Amino acid sequence: MTEYVGSRLWAALSILGFFLFWELAVHLLEIPAYLLPPVSGIVGQVYSDLANLLGAAGVTLFQAVAGFSIGALVGLTLAIALTFMKSIRQSLLSIVVAINTVPMIAYAPLVILWFGVGMQSKVIIVSCEVGFTVLLGTLGGLNQTDQRSIDLLRSFGAGPLTIMTRLRLPTALPAIMTALRLSTVRSIIATIVVEMLGAYQGLGWTIFQSVVMSDFLTVWAAIFLASIMSLLFFGLISWLERRLVFWR
Repeated sequence: MTEYVGSRLWAALSILGFFLFWELAVHLLEIPAYLLPPVSGIVGQVYSDLANLLGAAGVTLFQAVAGFSIGALVGLTLAIALTFMKSIRQSLLSIVVAINTVPMIAYAPLVILWFGVGMQSKVIIVSCEVGFTVLLGTLGGLNQTDQRSIDLLRSFGAGPLTIMTRLRLPTALPAIMTALRLSTVRSIIATIVVEMLGAYQGLGWTIFQSVVMSDFLTVWAAIFLASIMSLLFFGLISWLERRLVFWR
């Protein structure tokens, strides 16, 4: 526990030190605000436009969490199903990998064309982004199950479903949680990028509109809030991982 508190304290001090260095460097080097504003200016912009920024952040967070939840569920379910369907597993995996050789964001214009600039297009892109990561992570974890343990359960009359719930999934849980943790930041990034390509609200839309109007302080303020959201989302899944994978 002491080691955990110490690591979190060191992380917080490192972030504060980075912000202090940023603030001093901007003033000492006289960097123009449109290139790199000081941290104090960004914080001041967040405070002065807090209501609008929080509203945009709420929209982005809702879309990211919705896509994350759907993608995680689909990826986990598909991985379990493919474990039972070994005959078609490689064929389906080849198709999934082929689709994902192109970054999912590249499909965003098509998805926006098909589903519009509303919430659906963002949720679909995030779901695909997260689902692919969770699928591969879960399959890797399920494949780590010791064959001797599987044979032992079979000798006691356990069926495939019992082996999955009692042995394979607990064994794969660390890999599943790692995939979920990595997907948190990707879900926020994917949502913001798609919002920049087509949306009526959200942090991505705010960033795009602010760039058009050369309001760079608002751009940095939106990025600042997006970073906070990513850290909090990442921290929440990390906390769940420590509770669920307590034996690590």
